[in-house]
Amino acid sequence: NPPPFILVANALQNTGLGLVRLSCTGAATPAFTTDVNNLPRACLGQAPPAPGAAGTAGINVNDPNFKYPQTFIVSGGFDRQLPMGVVGTVEGLYHKAINGIRIRDLNLASPRMVNGQVLTDVNGRVLYADTILASGAVPSTGTNSRNGRSVVAVNGTNFNEGAIFVTNQSKDYNYALTGQLKKQFSTGLSVAGAYTFNRAYEIQALTSDRAISNWRFGREYSGLESSDDLSTSSFERRHRLVAYGSYTIPFWKKKAPTDISFYYERASGSPVTYVTNQDLNGDGFSGNDPIYVPTSALDPSQVMIGSYNTATRTFTQDTPAAQAFEDFIAGQPCLAAQRGRIMQRNSCFNPWSNRFDMSIRQGLPVVRGQRLSAQLDIINAANAIGRVLQHIDGKDRNWGTFANSTLSSFTQQSVLAGNTASGSSARTAGGIATSTPVYTFNSTVRTRGPFDFQNNLGYLMQVTLRYAF
Repeated sequence: NPPPFILVANALQNTGLGLVRLSCTGAATPAFTTDVNNLPRACLGQAPPAPGAAGTAGINVNDPNFKYPQTFIVSGGFDRQLPMGVVGTVEGLYHKAINGIRIRDLNLASPRMVNGQVLTDVNGRVLYADTILASGAVPSTGTNSRNGRSVVAVNGTNFNEGAIFVTNQSKDYNYALTGQLKKQFSTGLSVAGAYTFNRAYEIQALTSDRAISNWRFGREYSGLESSDDLSTSSFERRHRLVAYGSYTIPFWKKKAPTDISFYYERASGSPVTYVTNQDLNGDGFSGNDPIYVPTSALDPSQVMIGSYNTATRTFTQDTPAAQAFEDFIAGQPCLAAQRGRIMQRNSCFNPWSNRFDMSIRQGLPVVRGQRLSAQLDIINAANAIGRVLQHIDGKDRNWGTFANSTLSSFTQQSVLAGNTASGSSARTAGGIATSTPVYTFNSTVRTRGPFDFQNNLGYLMQVTLRYAF
């Protein structure tokens, strides 16, 4: 595979000196043009910025000793003839990062310190900001704007995208163990089944071609941003069961063979981290903060779901929403097991998925050395069978459907949002370490639950004709 040059391209493209961003509104907006040689260099009525005078929202930086990704891989396996003509296979695969990727924001200077100790909130979350507003946002301008950032602005432009630094790490690893049984019968039937157990650990997931997106969305954390702690990989599929086989019908086997084959897969779901849309740790980004899992969601001293009047400093609980959040936690063992602490990254999972495919291939008699065959492929055949039976008996069947996270296909699921509705604030009054977020529980999750059957594959059928001469 070619080297992933995009990893270093961000720093070449975004040095902070070669790009000027214009923010023009209303009458100051230049006319649209497709002439790439004469693009606008300033808003209407304004002079182009002098060299070095333009601001920038952020820069990208590469470690001068950065090395392209390199992985140590070792694998092994053996086959053994077992009784009754069964062949058993055992395989193992291990990957370890030699030069893995680590992305940080160097502009996030340090967490808050009090008497030489890292400052945390009441739940143990490390805090970077000096101030978090009543809206739940971290201020980027004004008196309390530094918030752990080394650089606040460049030539008048808010430096809110930071200095995204690409370097190496060597901690990521994963392994997979597979066992398989296979048997060929004399009747034309061949079957096999396999199980794979996989564990994968990473510091952060690389899901984007932009370094800043990988920093923002690749790692949900409540501790130190600089920590290289491992957690379950966003790409892990811990369990996978596979069965497949084929059968050749003996009638007209030589002149017009009929082959039927199938493939079945059952796999555990992808990891999920439940987050809030507030910037709870003050690192400058909302959406990478795992939720605190209360021992009781109905206890306002642990989690506030409702509204907060800043003037009177009074909280009014939304009891139905709080009860719905309590049911949401109780209904997922991964959350119920973490009551009283901040959720670990990727410690919940989407439901298991099932898929059944089948093919029927019919050959026609050979005529003067020429052969014609037709093949019908049914992808996700269980769904097709379920729909046929539903038309017969009227019973709804969810065969071949795939339940995924309700809100999106991403690992992060933002189930709690700061209540910024009229008359409410998203945080209680008080210091940064003692004030409490005030939430609403996502209405879509309340209605549908954590998982639903949206955007399912359904089933696909295709017919192929093959002519051999």
